[in-house]
Amino acid sequence: RVEDKVDDCMRKSMDSFHSEVTHSMDDKVKFLQSDVSECIQIERRKNNIVIHGVIESDREDKDIVYDILGKELKVDPTRYVDEVSRIGQRKEKVRPIRLKVKSFEGKNELLRRAKMLKDTGYEKVFLQPDLTIKQQELDKQLRVELKRLRVSGETNVHIKSGKIIKIDEGGQFKIMYQKGRF
Repeated sequence: RVEDKVDDCMRKSMDSFHSEVTHSMDDKVKFLQSDVSECIQIERRKNNIVIHGVIESDREDKDIVYDILGKELKVDPTRYVDEVSRIGQRKEKVRPIRLKVKSFEGKNELLRRAKMLKDTGYEKVFLQPDLTIKQQELDKQLRVELKRLRVSGETNVHIKSGKIIKIDEGGQFKIMYQKGRF
């Protein structure tokens, strides 16, 4: 019968359409879940600092960090730091230290003062914001691109807010590179 064939064809068409819509929605939900998860991670880490280059010893990490902050950065560590812990499992490499800082302003103050470590016994110690894996990948792309630009002769180029900018003599700046595009 013709009506049965039409019904069968319509049913197959509707099943196919339903399958495509469901698959498309699943992909969109996964993408949104990934974005939400990334935002949650960023929010959790916003007051954290990671310190690289502090060799593990018998001393408590908290004591070492307090010495660095107090003696070299000239701040009262108890005013800024909530928690100090190593990241990862003990292996051959030196594990970084994560500082949970009491406030976002405190974090920024410590990062601003980090350049004071250059002419001390802590030249190989550096502080940076605690970034998610996606942020670390973007940061690495920016550093690679910045290096390429400098090798090609560009001067006064810097990374600022996820972009590479060039500052001219008049203090104006131009975006040279941003999130994977030129």
